[in-house]
Amino acid sequence: MSIDLEPCPFCGDRDSVTDIFTRDGRKIVCRCGASMIRFQPNASEKAAAAWNRRAPIRTVGERHVG
Repeated sequence: MSIDLEPCPFCGDRDSVTDIFTRDGRKIVCRCGASMIRFQPNASEKAAAAWNRRAPIRTVGERHVG
């Protein structure tokens, strides 16, 4: 199963991001050391969704509300 992953949120590299099967789930890792792990069921989809989630990018002067 191929899962579309965003570049690493820390180093920005896309080619170093790997989806690895573990005994109990899936782990997404980057060569820079960033990682995300999710366990069964639906581990691949959950890990990819967590890895691909990004905080909204604010413009200069925009305030956080909440």
